[in-house]
Amino acid sequence: MQALLIKDFYMLRKQLKSFVLLILFFTFLSFLLDQGLFLISMALIVGTLQVTTAFTFEEMCHWDRYAGALPITKKMIIGSKYALSLALTGGSIIFISPVLFLVNLGHNTLTLQEIFAIVAVAMTVGLVITSVIIPVYIKYGSTKGRSILFAITFFPAFGIGMFTNSSQMPSAETLNKIMTVTYFAPLIALFLLAISYLISVKLYSRKQF
Repeated sequence: MQALLIKDFYMLRKQLKSFVLLILFFTFLSFLLDQGLFLISMALIVGTLQVTTAFTFEEMCHWDRYAGALPITKKMIIGSKYALSLALTGGSIIFISPVLFLVNLGHNTLTLQEIFAIVAVAMTVGLVITSVIIPVYIKYGSTKGRSILFAITFFPAFGIGMFTNSSQMPSAETLNKIMTVTYFAPLIALFLLAISYLISVKLYSRKQF
């Protein structure tokens, strides 16, 4: 699986460079507009989208037919996609968390505990999106999957963006509820990811190349 993961990163080299540039652009906007939540939502979506790019490239070059002749199992192929998505989502969160802290440092609008809660919720959203888009791309391919992807990423981004478009921060009661959810949300998201993996393996095993 490690070789498959390395293959995906090599395939996405140019895309990852663009991803870094986008993150830097969103970082600049966050400092300019004092919208740290905007940075999290956009970075999360861009990071999650990279795994779909891998699916699209492989579909264009008929990678699945070639992979059938290699000494690798279909479980390993699917597992590498989940590992790639986790690496991209986790890397995005790790990169933007210090930026969010610095943005907040100059305005002191959130406590450190609230920042950790927001980051945890953002990571949970990324895991849930991953749990949905990988089976969708396996089932429907990149063309139809792209339309479904737009729908499932637009609404979470819009929901997070509602905070940034408001002139007032959420109430203390709302923030407390968010922090309470963060204790359980990542575990639920990981459970959904495990179920998604099993579904993806089953879908991929049925495909004929």
